[in-house]
Parts: sequence; structure tokens; C-alpha cells
Amino acid sequence: MSDTGMSRATVAVVQMDCKTLDKSANLQKVREMLKVAGGGERALDLVVLAEGFSTGFSLGEEFYSVAESIPGPTTEAMGEMARWLGAYMVVSLVEIGPKEGIIYNSAVLLDRQGKEAGRYRKMHLPSAGVSGQKRFFTRGHGYPVFETDFGKLGITICYDRTFPEVMRTMRLQGAQVLVNVNAITTPAAFWWHPFFRSRAIENQAYVVAANRAGPAEGNPGVSYYGHSLVADFKGGIISEAGDGDQIIFAEMDMEKLEAQRAAAPYLMDRRPDTYSLLVAESARS
Repeated sequence: MSDTGMSRATVAVVQMDCKTLDKSANLQKVREMLKVAGGGERALDLVVLAEGFSTGFSLGEEFYSVAESIPGPTTEAMGEMARWLGAYMVVSLVEIGPKEGIIYNSAVLLDRQGKEAGRYRKMHLPSAGVSGQKRFFTRGHGYPVFETDFGKLGITICYDRTFPEVMRTMRLQGAQVLVNVNAITTPAAFWWHPFFRSRAIENQAYVVAANRAGPAEGNPGVSYYGHSLVADFKGGIISEAGDGDQIIFAEMDMEKLEAQRAAAPYLMDRRPDTYSLLVAESARS
């Protein structure tokens, strides 16, 4: 059970195709999808949106044109939806930095009132791929964990999930839910499930992975993989999308999670005194 006493939380993961560079149309599409998802008897506690959901990704120099401040158009629009749903929301966007020419690949946690409750800036920028992220984005700093009324939550962005040290750092800060927002295409599908199931098992945490759907901008003939998913703390896939527009739902039980951690407290048996090579500069290759 979380410190606030809330044992269960329902998460919704929004997977969709988007119109490249048409922020207004994409935000409206999310509104419409969420109004259907949240308009019935189902009460939502957390909504997760994919990387680049409002603008597209692999935009080259256009990354600068879609960048915005926080608060700004995207967080204001999604903040209204968070208030209407009464749910926390993880929102991906390109963030304007403090100096001209500085932008971040960011994700914002909005609370149930639609206000910023936390912010994460992507730390790992890939050297390969068509998006050219290292050319445009500045790395963030640190791996914060955010308090919610259902538990502690960590946010990562796409490539971050490749490095197990990232989510482990969040787990050591008490994270119970590990969110990863993605824009992953079909050629990378072979690792999709193994990565997230592994991160869930090794951290005894729920893992929520949101992905895009539809054609991949800047990559002719390639589509986003979709298959957004939620894995439980034993690595089981408890909800998964197909390859098109869809919202998936899952219930996360923090009481069961903490019981599993108590029954198998293997973090107690770590030997960090033997892991120095993991953080040594000489270990890079």
C-alpha cells in the first residue's frame, strides 16, 4: 500500500497515430479519445501519452519550431483533461530551454488538478537512428521520483529504458511505477517485450510503456510498432495494445506489489561495492 493509503490505481495508456507538426489536431484527437475512455463508470488514476504524440518525432530542425515552455499549449490542454478526468497524466513534449538554441525532450507529470507535479528531461540521446537527437537536444540531469496519491512514480523516455541502471536508480528511491514513453518503430520490435518485462522483474515494479502508432515520419515505409503495454511486478503483461489507435487499461495493486517486495527482498543482497565498473569512464566502448 502507498504511503497515502491508496492500494489500487487504474492506468490508461493512449496509443495513436498523429499528424506531423499539427499540434492542434493531435491534442484534439487525444481529447476525443480520453472523453470516451473517461466518460463512463471507469475512474482513472493515471494517463500516459507516448513520445511526440502532439507533434510527431524525427522532425530535424522542426524540433525547434514545435518546442514550447512549461506551462504552455500542450500542458495547458492536457491539464484541462487531467482535471476533467481527475487523473494524473504523463505528457511528452519538446521543451524550450533557458537559453536560445537549447531544447529538451521532456515529459511532464500533471496532477489531478492539471498542475505540474514533476518534470523529467531525457538523459540518454541515441547516437544512431534517423531522429538525430544528439544534434538537437540537450541532456537532462538526474532521475527524479515523484510522489502521487497512489504511490511513487518514475518517468523515462524511450532510449532510457535500454540502460537498466536508470530504472534501478528510481527503484532505489522507492519507485513503484516506472513509466517509459516511446516512439519505437517495427524494426525494433524484437526487444520490446523483453526489455519491459525485465525492467519490471528486476525492480519489482509496474512498468507502463506508451508507444506511437501509424507511419513513422522521416522514415519512409516504416511504421511505429504500437503494442503499448503494462507489465506487473513479476514481469507479466497485464494489458497490451495492438498496432493501431487504442487506449489500454490496467489495474495496479500497490499492496500486492509491496507484499512481493517483502517476500523476496533481493535488493538487500545487492553488492554495490563490486559494481564500480558500471560507472567507470573506461567501461565505455
